[in-house]
Amino acid sequence: MDYFLNYIILDVIFTEFLLKVVFCKFNQKTMTEDMKLTQQDIARILGIDTKTLYNWRKRKPELYKKVMQGFALEKAVEEARLHYENLKSISESIKKKD
Repeated sequence: MDYFLNYIILDVIFTEFLLKVVFCKFNQKTMTEDMKLTQQDIARILGIDTKTLYNWRKRKPELYKKVMQGFALEKAVEEARLHYENLKSISESIKKKD
């Protein structure tokens, strides 16, 4: 029973992950706000100048979109890992009660 419940919960989390990252429409402002990263932070992580990032956004919007989706994917994977750890602790606490 626990395995079935864990499977269903993980399936829901993965589905939510897909909806957020793979099939969502790109929204630059929302995506950067969700990640809590400034343009300077993103440029520093990528090892580029902020001017380069600005140029990508203005002149190569598809490249900029892919870069931002990569950051969103990384965040979603981390959130999924945290959800999994939370579910695992819940499952363990239920097993202890039985």
